[in-house]
Amino acid sequence: VGLLVAAFATNNLSWLRTATEDALHQPQRAPLHKHLKPLIQAALDSGAHGACLSGAGPAVIAFTGGRAGDVIAQNVSERKELEVAEAFLKAADAINCPGQVLITKPIEHGGYIVSETVSYDPDTRRQRIHYVQD
Repeated sequence: VGLLVAAFATNNLSWLRTATEDALHQPQRAPLHKHLKPLIQAALDSGAHGACLSGAGPAVIAFTGGRAGDVIAQNVSERKELEVAEAFLKAADAINCPGQVLITKPIEHGGYIVSETVSYDPDTRRQRIHYVQD
């Protein structure tokens, strides 16, 4: 956890790969979440700084970034979120694991509930990628 905090505090995003390699709970949960390893590998292979099980799962989180985490203001060369999102969906589809990708940015006011109606065509990946911005 310390390296994860240090990576964000110093903006040294290259540390996120090591910081997200969880040896405590991911190996035990991997048998329950067959999508875990393929999605993490897909995210890393497509340019994410790090990826891991989000909480107890089943969600997987990947970290991409640029200046201040604002995906709208970044240069195209800094942005990897769509490549990672597409890789997530391709890997999930390959193992018949339906889902969506939410692309978010860091916020300072803490967590809150976002309500939305989930409706998508599993054959159209771009309809399964959503930007959730503050």
